[in-house]
Amino acid sequence: MHFAGDTFLTIGTLVLITKFPRNPWLWIAVPFQIFHQAEHTFLMFNYVFEGAPQGGPGLLASPHGALDVPWYSSGGSGLNRPDLHWIYNTLYTIPFSLALVWQLKRTYDESLSVAFPMARRKDLVDVARRLETIKYPAHATILAEGDPAERLFIVAEGEVSVLQRNDKGEVAEVATLHKGQYFGEIGLLVPGGKHTATVRAKANTTVMCMDEETFRHLLSVSQDTKTGLDEVVRTRLQSLGGQTAPVEA
Repeated sequence: MHFAGDTFLTIGTLVLITKFPRNPWLWIAVPFQIFHQAEHTFLMFNYVFEGAPQGGPGLLASPHGALDVPWYSSGGSGLNRPDLHWIYNTLYTIPFSLALVWQLKRTYDESLSVAFPMARRKDLVDVARRLETIKYPAHATILAEGDPAERLFIVAEGEVSVLQRNDKGEVAEVATLHKGQYFGEIGLLVPGGKHTATVRAKANTTVMCMDEETFRHLLSVSQDTKTGLDEVVRTRLQSLGGQTAPVEA
């Protein structure tokens, strides 16, 4: 049981460090977890292949451990197994806990950084705390043309269709938005504005919603983000004014 649990913990920690390589506390925790894993692997090998009894000596545990080192006992025996594993667990748990705290203060959904690549990390972290996450099934209407514009929507998972009526009165798809793209910004830029198109989920979709206050705060602290948003709005307004092929509404 200890071997299986420790193996799972080792794999999980290595996965985390590949996901968050800039987290310094993970790099401190990993060596201690590897040492602990080596201890359990040694015990398991001896139990399965050498016929050693359960609870036998490990790599550093004494007496008669593989690395029988007299660290603190005058009788020539080193650390006993309970002492040793308590040390392993403590030396891993403390930096791992600090790693979680460190990461939570710096983590935000990656789609947020895709949507606003010019924003500073600390601003994105601040914005992320104010977002609401909503899931929509395929074909659900997320917002309708003419609705009051109250929030910006960022696609976190899935994809959405942007729909508008053309000159013939037919509902037409003018764009498809994917992870990291946003919509609803045009209406927010005008006080009391309304949405200029209907947006519908093409598949099961998760969006992050940003209220108007947070939206305006982000633009006020990041001029580069405001400039990039202005360019996106100009492009979309041109697209919304063009002719498109009709689709089923």
